[in-house]
Formats: sequence, C-alpha cells, structure tokens
Amino acid sequence: MTRDEIMERRDRLTSGLAAAERLIVRMPDDPSKIAREVLADWVTLPVEAKRSALRALIARVEVRFEERRADVVPVWSTLRPIG
Repeated sequence: MTRDEIMERRDRLTSGLAAAERLIVRMPDDPSKIAREVLADWVTLPVEAKRSALRALIARVEVRFEERRADVVPVWSTLRPIG
C-alpha cells in the first residue's frame, strides 16, 4: 500500500468517524440557533423546555471535587476536527 493510498484511507475513516460521532452525541444541526432561542425566551420557558434545550447543547458536566470546580462541555467540543 502506498503512502497516498494510506492517506486517502485515513481521510475516509476520519470522515466516517466524525459522522458517527455526530450521530452518537446527537449533535444539533445549529447549536447556536438553539442557544439564541433559549436565551431570548429563558424567563418565560417552562422548566422542561429549558432542560430539553440544555440536553441538546451539553455533552457532559465534568466535576472536580478536590478543586471544587465543574466544567460544562458542549456537544460540539466532543467532535474531533476533520483533517
């Protein structure tokens, strides 16, 4: 297998992996649109609607008890860059 063939195969696999990760984390098509809408209506939104929107935008919350710190990880940061 030549270097070019290996690089081509790597690119295809990387692209496929990114697509699979989008499905796994259920990446919204436009997370910024969701965030804008939620922020605009935050005061009047029912609690369940807020929870649903936050679930669509947040991949996980990492808690560091020793440091007394928590970090919110958005869904788009869990995806690996293509290339």
